[in-house]
Amino acid sequence: MSSNFIFLKEEFPILANIAETAELNIYSDPITALFKLRQFGEKYVHILFDEHGLELPRESTFHNCLKELEYDGVLPERVKDLLFTIKNKGNDAVHGNKGTSEDAKTILFSAFNIAKWLCETYSIKSIDLSDIKFTPPVNIDTQKELLTLEASYKELEDKFNKLQAERKTEGITEERANEINIRKKKATAKIEMSEAETRELIDAQLQQAE
Repeated sequence: MSSNFIFLKEEFPILANIAETAELNIYSDPITALFKLRQFGEKYVHILFDEHGLELPRESTFHNCLKELEYDGVLPERVKDLLFTIKNKGNDAVHGNKGTSEDAKTILFSAFNIAKWLCETYSIKSIDLSDIKFTPPVNIDTQKELLTLEASYKELEDKFNKLQAERKTEGITEERANEINIRKKKATAKIEMSEAETRELIDAQLQQAE
């Protein structure tokens, strides 16, 4: 099965691995799929801290990282809301064992949207992913592909953790910040949301307001 996240492999391989693992678990194990998508979100926000040369919060939970990125103006409203939705649905899966294949497909689409936004905003190459459209996963036997992804994950995580340990936290140049802002606005304007995803966003916003 061809993954919706192939475009991540060159510059963000660990995100590609996690997202594809979620994709392959959609039907056979939606709880695991939602857990992996939450993990995708956790790695994603760490990448954003790295891209902006920001220091992680002392308690670098997913929630605290999101609030810090929101405070620093890194996240557009739409991307922030999608990340909170991914976090909340992942929490429901991990702590409440709640989640269906339909839930997982909706959150996978959210991950797809923010993955495109990440690449269009921060990729070394200034790329346009407008022609890449989301294809709902098909229900097939994915065991062999999952084993391959699992085998490569440890190496990817080791590399990711090494880069995180060496990351700089002195901020970025004004020129780079301006470039990011220009690309960010263009990428944010292209985010598409399904009806189910919109409902999830409303729920996430209500939870944040509580």
